[in-house]
Amino acid sequence: DELATLEASLATPCAALHLRCNTLRCTRAELLAELRGREELAGFAIEPHGALDDVAVILRKPPAAALAPHLELECRVRGCVAAERFAARRRAGLPLHEVFVDQLCAEAVLKGAHVFVRGVRGASLGLDAGAAVSVYADAAGALLRGAQAECPLDATRFPFLGVGTCCLERGELFRRECGLGVMMRHVVAGDLPALSGVLPDKLYVQSLPSLVVAHVLGARPGERVLDLCAAPGSKASHVASNFLRDAAPP
Repeated sequence: DELATLEASLATPCAALHLRCNTLRCTRAELLAELRGREELAGFAIEPHGALDDVAVILRKPPAAALAPHLELECRVRGCVAAERFAARRRAGLPLHEVFVDQLCAEAVLKGAHVFVRGVRGASLGLDAGAAVSVYADAAGALLRGAQAECPLDATRFPFLGVGTCCLERGELFRRECGLGVMMRHVVAGDLPALSGVLPDKLYVQSLPSLVVAHVLGARPGERVLDLCAAPGSKASHVASNFLRDAAPP
């Protein structure tokens, strides 16, 4: 029973984004005030974490009502080849095209990120910049980069992630080494904000388990801490900036 509970938890997208406040630059109260004043975060609930005094939380919105017709169609087109999915979307008046992303990109999308070109595995033919697209995860790693994904889709190997707007025509998605590929509009788990470039000197997006580590360690000025698994060093920088600072002079 415990294992089943753990598996269910691991398969459930996070309910919120957790942001570590850079206490060398601002207080958490100041960070919360700045976040609540930003136009791109309007409509999101932004709160202090109840137990971690240097962490702010942005709560996930409920799934958007605009996704309902897409989800209804997904039930009908599962098991259909690409041409049949294309025709079904046309009849329903929904976006025709598809984009497939790798597992790492899919996990980032579920945490509020947009799709960058390095994460794109496949896309339907005829895709142009500005086109609305349905986005799927290539969870099994079945697609080679540049694939058309004409095969039937099943929910286990190709779960539906949400809808967005393609920023490049199909060829550019695979020719470019970096850059934005799809601007996500709605995600099946409920929307979270993309925080790339938002107050980078004052906050750091970090998972809750990682954020807890430094608090449990409880290092104090004058102590030395050796991080034996620092890559890229989020927990190490957390310990250094928020716990091992020189004590204020009396």
